[in-house]
Amino acid sequence: MPLRPRPPRLVPAVGLSGCVALAFALPVTAVVSGAAVLVLGVGAYGLRKSVATGSAR
Repeated sequence: MPLRPRPPRLVPAVGLSGCVALAFALPVTAVVSGAAVLVLGVGAYGLRKSVATGSAR
């Protein structure tokens, strides 16, 4: 499969700027709730991965 060319550096920079602006525009409760969901997701992923590798032994 041929590799696609990378977009100009301006595209990711604009995307990052938009994300940062959105993060600062959100209420604190939304940011805390989003961070909690992210942490729960990472924990569930890790738990699921450890159970899958533990059951293979």
